Amino acid sequence: MTKCQSYRLFSFGGVDSIRGFLQDSVIPEDIAERIIADSKKPPGTDPAKILTANEVPIRGGNVLLNPRAEFRIPLGGVFQTALFLDTGNVWLLPSTVVPYKLRYAAGTGLRANTPVGPLALDIGMNLDRRPWEDPFAFHFSIGLF
Repeated sequence: MTKCQSYRLFSFGGVDSIRGFLQDSVIPEDIAERIIADSKKPPGTDPAKILTANEVPIRGGNVLLNPRAEFRIPLGGVFQTALFLDTGNVWLLPSTVVPYKLRYAAGTGLRANTPVGPLALDIGMNLDRRPWEDPFAFHFSIGLF
């Protein structure tokens, strides 16, 4: 794996990118593909193979693509509900970017405009879950929606 400084990478997953994933939990696509390919190899055939997602120390990349859509429905007063579709992906190496290879999450949430700022509670579902990923994630945010 390429050595890189983690503070210079784009993190992906969470309330500000793709809400069906936990915050900053998405493994870059080029590394995830390698984990999947390595899992199909017989044990002991490749000393450089990555065995599990837990062995990936840095979860971020140099290229990030994140188109999102949200439909808000007023409920009355300060409350709204929302339906959303978040897409996107992150890649460690720019040479491995495939712009149509995206991750998808859909969900719903509740919003409230308060004097201290907007509050949002969302639940997102990972629509194309890999074995090491959670099926859904809850997110709470203040001042962001």
